[in-house]
Parts: sequence; C-alpha cells; structure tokens
Amino acid sequence: MAEQSGIVLNNELEDFTALKNIEVFEIKENPNRPRPGARPVSSMSPTLVLENGAPVLALGGSGGTTIGPNVTQVLLSRLAVGLDPEAALARPRFMIPAPRTGQTLWLESELAKQHGEELVQRGELILAREPKFGAVQVIARQAGRFLAASDARKQGKAQAQNQ
Repeated sequence: MAEQSGIVLNNELEDFTALKNIEVFEIKENPNRPRPGARPVSSMSPTLVLENGAPVLALGGSGGTTIGPNVTQVLLSRLAVGLDPEAALARPRFMIPAPRTGQTLWLESELAKQHGEELVQRGELILAREPKFGAVQVIARQAGRFLAASDARKQGKAQAQNQ
C-alpha cells in the first residue's frame, strides 16, 4: 500500500496474456490482450465452503497460474481426505505448466519420488522442481473452533482466536 495515498498496489495488469504465450495454440487474436476497457483474466480463486449455510472453510492463494491447482489440491485434501488444515497444506503438489515448456506436469520433489516413474511410463513429460509452487492460506471451522494455517511454501503466519 502506498504510504501517502493509501492506494493498494498490485500487479494485476500482469495477468494480460503476452502474444508469445498463445502462439503455441495457433490463435490469431489474443482474447486476453490489453485494450481499453479490458479486464485481465485472473488466477485468483478465493474459496468459501458452506455447510447448512454457514462457512466451514475459507482458503485462497498466491502464485499466479499455480493458484487454481494449489487451492483445489488443498481443498480436496481437507474435504475428501479429511486432513486438518496444516496437514492439507503440507502435502506435496503438482501443476500443469504452460505448453511451451515441453512438459505436461510439474511435481514437487516428494511427489516426483512417489509417482514420477509411473507417470513417465504413462506418457507424461514430468519435471520435478523446486521451489515449491505458490502458497495457500486456510481458515477452517471445526467443532465450534477456528483453525488457521499458513503455507510453509512462503513466509507467513496464521493464528486463530477462539473465545
């Protein structure tokens, strides 16, 4: 935030797509190009989960195109696998890279160790890479208490105050 004006600054204009990034799709006109009145496509995906109309989970992330896959993987770890927020955040993750990279999957090292060989045998072009992809922050309500967790992939701290 700018000190004197109080205006919140961000890099949202960076979300317009450069022509070089769509050439692989053989598209003549970039649908996400900068132009007057245009809003860039965004990867932001703040997510709320409701149970009987009451919020039980809130999460969101940072990391550009990794946000959607990261939020989805953490969400599934919490809802489908039943992990607490910290354990859901700690699980290794994958992402689907841009086609121009030549790979079909990027995996965090631990995930590549567990599944890399099988994925390659199935025809995936994988890359195990660090640093880990993006980050997600989570607030969950469980048994009348709030749980908060901050992804160790970036510096952050989470704290829930329960009365």
